Amino acid sequence: DEKVIARVREKVNATMKDYPLFAY
Repeated sequence: DEKVIARVREKVNATMKDYPLFAY
């Protein structure tokens, strides 16, 4: 579902803010 993908994507973006070394 697109909503689930968007939700996961937001969580990943938040995680990447905490771990800038893993930001692509």
